[in-house]
Amino acid sequence: MSQASPRRERGRAERRAAGGERIPWVHVGAFVAGTVLVVLFTAHQVATERETALLHWKTRLATIANDRARLVSGWLTTRRADAEVLAAFPAVRALLAGQGREEDALGRHLTRVASAYGYVGIVVSDPQGRPVARSAVEAGSGGPLEPGRAAAAVAASRRPRFDLGEARGGEAGGGAPSTRLLVITVPVFSDGLPAGTDGDARPLLGVVTLGMKPE
Repeated sequence: MSQASPRRERGRAERRAAGGERIPWVHVGAFVAGTVLVVLFTAHQVATERETALLHWKTRLATIANDRARLVSGWLTTRRADAEVLAAFPAVRALLAGQGREEDALGRHLTRVASAYGYVGIVVSDPQGRPVARSAVEAGSGGPLEPGRAAAAVAASRRPRFDLGEARGGEAGGGAPSTRLLVITVPVFSDGLPAGTDGDARPLLGVVTLGMKPE
């Protein structure tokens, strides 16, 4: 009995040691599965948040772009309205119709308008695009506004037009370099009303051209 008892004790100790050395695969598997699930969930959350942020910024940029487009459109509409007011001015129509010879007085009026509204130059031209009255050239403006082909094109189409042109530099511009301009040109009709649809059959007296620095 005394010898069997120590052997049984050793057997129990060996079994306990062997049992303690087994790897708990069930627990390891559960841990790995849990880790994978956490990683996948985190990746999904990050991707969702990234998509939400991108959508937010795309929407914001589109809104800003639309706002800028509306501002530019409104600004151009205002510039065109300025030109149409001048086209309806009685002195402009009288000069183009050959009923007035007040080029100097009209030139002074155009100079005041250009100075008040920030235009580099204003030119009144006949249907062939030849200037008959213009505003004075301001120092450093880059020279007189040259309506050129824009005036002839509007006289032919009888429709308002926006172009990029230039004020001629050199001696004509007081030594200043030529300046790039936004050029707004509208037709002048005998009744003083703005341009209508294409094919407007009203008598055309000439055109009015306004030049403004794009910036």
